[in-house]
Parts: sequence; C-alpha cells; structure tokens
Amino acid sequence: MDKKQSTLELAKELEIGYKAASRMVKLIHGSIYTNRIYDKLRDTIEVDEIYITSGSKGSTDLGRPPRKRGLKRKGRGSWDVDKPPVIGFVRRNGGIRLEVTKNVRQETIKPLVQSYVEQGSTVYTDEYDVYNFLPASGYPHEAVNHSKGEYARGDVHVNTMEGL
Repeated sequence: MDKKQSTLELAKELEIGYKAASRMVKLIHGSIYTNRIYDKLRDTIEVDEIYITSGSKGSTDLGRPPRKRGLKRKGRGSWDVDKPPVIGFVRRNGGIRLEVTKNVRQETIKPLVQSYVEQGSTVYTDEYDVYNFLPASGYPHEAVNHSKGEYARGDVHVNTMEGL
C-alpha cells in the first residue's frame, strides 16, 4: 500500500476530504520529526561546514546594500557578506542537524556541538582548526586533511556530510 492510498483510506475512515487528511498526515509526520530532533546525535558523528551564497538581490531589508547578480565570493564566508556558513552534523546510520550561523568560530561552534552531539561520541571533521576544542570537551576527534589530498583514512572521513 502506498502513502497516497493510506491517506485516502484515512479520509474515508474519518469522513473528511482528501486535502484535510493529507494535511493531517503532514502535521503528524512533522511532529514525529520535531520530537526526534531533540535527541542528541551519538556514536560516530561527522561535522562539516559549507558556505552558501545567499542574500536578497535588489533588497535592502538586511540593512546593507543588496548583493550583485552573480556574486561568487571565494573562500570562507560569513553572514555579513551574504555567504553564511551552514554547519552540518550527521550521525552515521541516521540523524542530521543543520544550523545556519553568523560565522565559524569556536565560540559559535562549541555550543552547537554541545547541544547536538552526546558527549563521548566520536567526531570526525576536516582539518579546520575551529574543531580543536573537541578532545578537551569530551569528544574523541579525528580529522582528515583535505589540503594534503586526504579525503578518507579508514573510517575517518566527512564524505557523508559533504554528500548531504
């Protein structure tokens, strides 16, 4: 039985329209997901950041000049230059957290790790030194060195996060 059939059956059983039943199913799925995001990720976690060119072209709602069409800044970005970092946490075999941040500094990253990752979990990252606080904070940590062409060393990699 596919999802659409079960929604139709729900609509018939409750004697409501398909759209109302579909909305109920979406709300139930959303509440299940929301409850799961409060659980901390544990075991083996990959953490990586990506910088996404964003902003409001043609808009001054952000209190600064709008970005120009085709803006492609190289390197690390920040919220202030319309290239906010998105920090991703992925648990091997399930569980994802994504967080848009204003910058990528230890004082920004550390509280995120502490709220999303169970202490004692092994954390894999790239060589970026912002993650150097992990061992002292109770998170076993290993990193791959992308700048030296190392993308995996046995089980140590962030390829799951990068693929996400």
